[in-house]
Amino acid sequence: GADGRITDAELLLWAFERWGGDCVAHLSGDFVFALWDRLECSLFLARDPLGGHSVALYWQGRRLVFASEVQALLDLPGFSPVVDEDTVLRTLALVAPDEQRTCFRGLTYLPAAHCMAVSQAGVRQWRYWVPNPDCRLYYRRDEEYVDHLLDILQQAIADRLRGFQCVGVSLSGGNDSTLIAACAARLMPKFVP
Repeated sequence: GADGRITDAELLLWAFERWGGDCVAHLSGDFVFALWDRLECSLFLARDPLGGHSVALYWQGRRLVFASEVQALLDLPGFSPVVDEDTVLRTLALVAPDEQRTCFRGLTYLPAAHCMAVSQAGVRQWRYWVPNPDCRLYYRRDEEYVDHLLDILQQAIADRLRGFQCVGVSLSGGNDSTLIAACAARLMPKFVP
């Protein structure tokens, strides 16, 4: 960046240069990104493991159009929005629809924890992460669980503070937002010049 710090975009490009599509295994937090490789004439799209951010997709013949929100695609030339009644009904009934479906026919989402590669050879989509419900931690003392959770929380907060000089936390009065604010306050001197 202009201030000498490495930007998130630069880190992402370096990760992709080093690991290619496997770079997603080395990323932390919420993300959606698209990278165009002009030498290979290929597009790489990825969405974070928990789906914190979305990417909507629309295929126009051999052309892919994508945006971070469905609304950005509704006015595309040649696209006539038609409501997908089944998805709307399932959403209103609080029944989870297929995670690829939007409320409009012809528009889809890239599912959470998925990547997509688009090139002359075609389109390939794959899941890069699956939670392991059998992964369990066993400690002898309760304090060890607390220490482990605090270490993970502090690392997650530090990862997100790296790119910001001003930070705000929405306090709900609950334990989670208060704990996040307290950890961030302790970590801020490391990140603010």
